[in-house]
Amino acid sequence: MGVLKPSCVTARDGRIYAFGNTLSYLTSDQSQVYFLVVSNSNPSPALDDLSWTLVSAVPMTGYAEIKYADILGFHNPNRYSCTIDDKGVFSILFMDDLYNERAGLQFQPSPAGTSGTGTWKNITIPLDYKWKPLHPTELFNYKDTQGMNTLMHATVEGVNDVRVAALDPTTMTMNQGLTPWNIVRSTQKALVVLKKMEGCCRY
Repeated sequence: MGVLKPSCVTARDGRIYAFGNTLSYLTSDQSQVYFLVVSNSNPSPALDDLSWTLVSAVPMTGYAEIKYADILGFHNPNRYSCTIDDKGVFSILFMDDLYNERAGLQFQPSPAGTSGTGTWKNITIPLDYKWKPLHPTELFNYKDTQGMNTLMHATVEGVNDVRVAALDPTTMTMNQGLTPWNIVRSTQKALVVLKKMEGCCRY
């Protein structure tokens, strides 16, 4: 038994998915890994029957650094955003405004019926990517009429603006629009827009 300290948590189809690393569990001379775990189906609201199953683990060496906390040890959820689509593709984005760092990872499961263990890939986030640490953010998948998922990221900026970006699956780069969407009236309305995006487009 141990304590799970995930960096980011999301849910789909009655299951909870948690992403983290082993830096807080292992000593510095042991191999550190990223892990993705999934809960049992439909755990109770009290979570007293919650259990976890490992989906995948990969050595951190060679992959983008997804930190757990800032230098003050404060875990700010707005520094992370993660989601999982209907094909089991898990994505996470991370930002550290103090050091102007942006990073992302994606886990792609092996096709159904194969014996593979899946693939992890880095997601590149350009240095000029606009993402403020204390502002709400939402990572989601938009499915088009052909059934193709596009990973998208929306962040609130200022009072009336929302920044929107989409992943280029060829280069694995988040491409952000040059100008923000202007939402008239207030940030609160921008929050409603983010929630509508989540409700309509997270598949």
